[in-house]
Amino acid sequence: MMQLDKIKEWMALAEQCGDSDFWTSMMESVGSSAPSVMPGIKSRTAAGWSPAVDIVVSADETIVWAELPGVRRDDLHVSVTRDSVVIRGFKHSPAAELQPYAAERYAGAFERTVKLPGSVSTDIVSAKLQDGVLVVRLKTLLSAEAKVTVE
Repeated sequence: MMQLDKIKEWMALAEQCGDSDFWTSMMESVGSSAPSVMPGIKSRTAAGWSPAVDIVVSADETIVWAELPGVRRDDLHVSVTRDSVVIRGFKHSPAAELQPYAAERYAGAFERTVKLPGSVSTDIVSAKLQDGVLVVRLKTLLSAEAKVTVE
């Protein structure tokens, strides 16, 4: 914990001195482990951006919510297998054609495979994109493992 406090102090000092690019590049080289190493610091890995998801499973239905701000319906592709949902797409940047002073938002291709905790039917699928949130509804199948009563 002591080392983490020192790094935070150095980062604050670097920002005051106008040398925060050093710390930004360092955190990008750490990659996706950065949030667990240093809470509150977000990094963008070489793989790009991946949408955050929530999954809810009931006896009848499995629902996957994915945050997709700025993604157009025409640039989004969803596929389903019995145990996963794959979300692929492209996120455009309105600032890409300009010369932005700062560019923190991700733009480009992305993909997220969501492993489901149980089996789902690939026949009954609905997906809706509204207000930057994708909702995928799937029919939950019975567990392959059945309970047996011993007499």
